[in-house]
Amino acid sequence: MNKEAENLRDLLHYLKTDYYKDKPEEYEEKDTECKERLYDMVSEDVKYFSDKVYCNLNQVFYTIPIYVLERSKPSEICELARRFNKSATGIYGLKYDNQTGLIITDIYGNPFMLMALSPNGYLVDCYEFTVYNINGQGCLYRFTESLKEDKFSKEHLSELWKLEDYRKAYYAKIEASHNRYEEINKYKEYISIKCVKTGYAYCVKEVSIKKNIPIKLDRNEIAKYADGWNYCFGGSISQIEDNDIETVYRVRINTD
Repeated sequence: MNKEAENLRDLLHYLKTDYYKDKPEEYEEKDTECKERLYDMVSEDVKYFSDKVYCNLNQVFYTIPIYVLERSKPSEICELARRFNKSATGIYGLKYDNQTGLIITDIYGNPFMLMALSPNGYLVDCYEFTVYNINGQGCLYRFTESLKEDKFSKEHLSELWKLEDYRKAYYAKIEASHNRYEEINKYKEYISIKCVKTGYAYCVKEVSIKKNIPIKLDRNEIAKYADGWNYCFGGSISQIEDNDIETVYRVRINTD
């Protein structure tokens, strides 16, 4: 044990055994010093276990290559995530545990966020893993492993090595969706949207589509357009009127 650690150990012992109980001012001073020194020591450990590229005061992540995950058990990865989240959240005072977690990297160093859940701390009945883009958006791959086997299947490991392909496909889909929105938006004068009702976690809009619009829209596109091309929480759409001039739809949009 080095001198600094030994001194800290002695200080903790004195505080614990009420050595300063008759010296309240000195106790407060030593107690503050102890907390500061503990914070410095533990925060350095957290930083040591963090990839500095992704470590800052707002977000702290632990980075492991996929080949390390291959050699581990699902239970070990889940426990690593749980312990690291708990430690980093406590040290950095992060408000939500989605600001800390695991990052896995492929053979080229491409990073992906990994959410690992187990019954030890979460309401799940197996080991659950979800991989996202590094910005936390877009589920790229989700899978589960049994508690009894506690082993990553060859199929799942094989898919993990394809994450970069999944990432490229995700962004290609995003780009195609954006282009489609821009295409529809060229004909916005043929579309009218009116909010007719709002409630807890939902709203209802009536969307009128002119019959002479020079583009064909499916119902999902109409619902998405009514919600500013979002519609991430889903809802429902039904046709309520059809005449020679326009077709009117009622769209319920879930907002939470």
